[in-house]
Amino acid sequence: MASLFVGFASGVLVTQHFLSAPSNAGHTSLPTAPSDQQIGQQLDALNQRVRALLSEEHAEHIVDKLRAETSDPHQHALMQMILQFWADENPTAALEYALQMENHAGRLDFLAVALGSMAQYDLTASLEWLDHLDHPQEREILLAAVYAGYAQSAPEAAMRAVEQMSPGYGRDRALAKVAKVWADQDVLAVFDWIETQPVDRRLQDIYTTAMTTYIEQEPENAGYLIEAMRPGSQKTALACQYAQTVASTDIQQALNWAEQLTDPNAQKEALAVTLGVWLDTDVRGAFDYALTTEGELSDTLLKQVAVHLSQDNPQNAVRSLSAFPSTLQPTAAREMARIWATSDPIGVTEWIATMSAGPTQDQAVRGAIHPLVNRAPETAFRLASSLQGTIRYDLMRYTAGAWYEVDPQAAFTAINADHVLTDDAKQLILAQLTRESAAMDLVLPARE
Repeated sequence: MASLFVGFASGVLVTQHFLSAPSNAGHTSLPTAPSDQQIGQQLDALNQRVRALLSEEHAEHIVDKLRAETSDPHQHALMQMILQFWADENPTAALEYALQMENHAGRLDFLAVALGSMAQYDLTASLEWLDHLDHPQEREILLAAVYAGYAQSAPEAAMRAVEQMSPGYGRDRALAKVAKVWADQDVLAVFDWIETQPVDRRLQDIYTTAMTTYIEQEPENAGYLIEAMRPGSQKTALACQYAQTVASTDIQQALNWAEQLTDPNAQKEALAVTLGVWLDTDVRGAFDYALTTEGELSDTLLKQVAVHLSQDNPQNAVRSLSAFPSTLQPTAAREMARIWATSDPIGVTEWIATMSAGPTQDQAVRGAIHPLVNRAPETAFRLASSLQGTIRYDLMRYTAGAWYEVDPQAAFTAINADHVLTDDAKQLILAQLTRESAAMDLVLPARE
């Protein structure tokens, strides 16, 4: 069976000379990403290929083959896709197949697909099939799929039916599912419905769902609504979604919108999202922008730059450390070392060894130690012992515990042989190791 997939990605190779490259200041687009039209064409082609496959082989046989390929990480997604096509053509047959999939991890998902497809054309039949299930919890979960399917053809009627359900998890889940389907068809009608409802946490979630759709459909108007919201987690989350949507086509417009937000937290998070999109296409421009910011916002954005550079190429990232403001270099070094240590412990330790003693080296060691302490505790301990001042003792005590667990004698010898620790400090560390590693009292029941 041929594998069907669509892949697309964009990225920028960061070199050690990226800081001297010209910046695309101002308006920045995504020239390397496929256009919406191209993506649509690829998805249409995928759709046609799946239909062609189903015309050559029965859906049940394809699903049987997929069930047999238990080692395939894409098995579940492919089965669900084939079942959706099958249910669109013959919901009864697809449903009968899903019902007999006892003990299969994806059974509920497949039942939801089949019941949802059936409900689009025959709500009564899908509810009758639902009664065949023995477990009340399954029925409660799948009710949402039934009404979401019904909403594809009659969203207002589906919402009225769900409103008649008894209060509880099943009703709340169904309301959310139906609202999402309805919003995709007529988001303004959902807003009208929301206006008639009592305000509670459930309604806030539905409002967020509707706003997410509105952002995609009417981004300019959605931006004004988000600006008018009172500060809080909901405004911040929607501001980030809006910034992500706008930045995908126009970085400068997203920056302008986020900068004028009066809520500091929403502004900071929206700018961080925008910067994340920008870093994927123009590292120099994004870095230059982050350098113009101040205070907590500057800390957040420049830390984000450091993380991005390190994930792309940690060796080149550390060469850019001097381009960061001196006050931010310790934080940037910590993030760079933390990420580098996960893939190349030797490389990061060699880099740290070239650094001058001081806050930047201290934080680089701190960053490297966290991913190393369980994977290479001796290396982490040696890094800690290379420092000076109080941070040396704190990190040596922290790393010694992990090392002692895998090689007590080596850790004990290294602590006693240290030429910087006082005798009292050594005894404190050793006492802690002994106390934390004391034999556990495992009382077991007697066998009869």
